[in-house]
Amino acid sequence: MAFLPLFFAMPAMADDVPTEPVVVVVTTPGGDDTSYQIPLTTTVTFDGVQYSSVYATTNSVITFGNPDGT
Repeated sequence: MAFLPLFFAMPAMADDVPTEPVVVVVTTPGGDDTSYQIPLTTTVTFDGVQYSSVYATTNSVITFGNPDGT
């Protein structure tokens, strides 16, 4: 009985190395119950609508389209 490898290990190629993500820093002026618009690096389709940004609140809520500071 002979065993054959299921795959062959190959050295990583330069194209296989992931690039570092772009970090966007949003400076918040402070305040509670506030929403901040955060740009996205790619569009997101939610409920059939494409968005290029989201709103994040100081209460860890993310909304699409309109800010919601509550």
